[in-house]
Amino acid sequence: MIKIKFLHRAVFLSFLFFALIFNSIASADDGDRYIDVIFSEGTSKDLLGTAIVRGKDIWVPADVLGMLGLPLTKGPNGKGFLIEVREPAKVFGIKELERLAGRSISLYFPSMDNEGISYFNVKGLEKLTGIAADETNAGLELKRITLNTPLNIRKPDNAFLKNKRITLAWAHITRDNPDLGAEDRIDGLDVISPTWFNLTDGRGNMANRASAAYVEAAREKGYRIWPLVSNGFSKENTSRFFNDTAAVNTFIARILCYSKLYGFDGINIDFE
Repeated sequence: MIKIKFLHRAVFLSFLFFALIFNSIASADDGDRYIDVIFSEGTSKDLLGTAIVRGKDIWVPADVLGMLGLPLTKGPNGKGFLIEVREPAKVFGIKELERLAGRSISLYFPSMDNEGISYFNVKGLEKLTGIAADETNAGLELKRITLNTPLNIRKPDNAFLKNKRITLAWAHITRDNPDLGAEDRIDGLDVISPTWFNLTDGRGNMANRASAAYVEAAREKGYRIWPLVSNGFSKENTSRFFNDTAAVNTFIARILCYSKLYGFDGINIDFE
């Protein structure tokens, strides 16, 4: 069932059941593959553990990444991970981050727990983590790479949307991202807005459910990605947030960091 709304130049499609279009949402763990994690350095190759490949996302045990020097800390309430980014203005090549965030900023990333092991999705994040992952016949090879700043990420190209009616569909994602690459292309759809980000408190902290693999698959199908950023529909958090300039600045800074890291084409902000 599709409900069409016209707003300015945009057509918004609200799907009663998103599974009608993204039917893999309901069974995101179907078809998981378990592969060996191998650390490659010079001529040495060491078996470190087991990774889970879900769709195109690559989940590696957090302990393994810690052994390779990636400083992951547990997120709020023990969920997800935080990465502290030093000198974010230089890392992301966004001068305004110096004013908004200062010398450092913590970024939240989702985790996946399986049989008591916490996993981190390394797909597409090598330019931040310094760890590249390549699947070979032997397994998943991890290598340390030299980080170059600022991040060299593809710039958004929305020229084709100028002066035309835009068709946008929300993708309701609360946990696992579907394998968009396995879905048929929807003719006439220009933009997908996955529900990836939301305010979690009054201090500017935010949840992040983004997937670089999903962005890549969307681009291959000719879609643009404008993730939804919401206030979590909490009146109390929203009121505290807007009365705290530092919290607002931090929130904006995080949106800028994620946008550059994942290569978004735009942002869809929905504060209610």
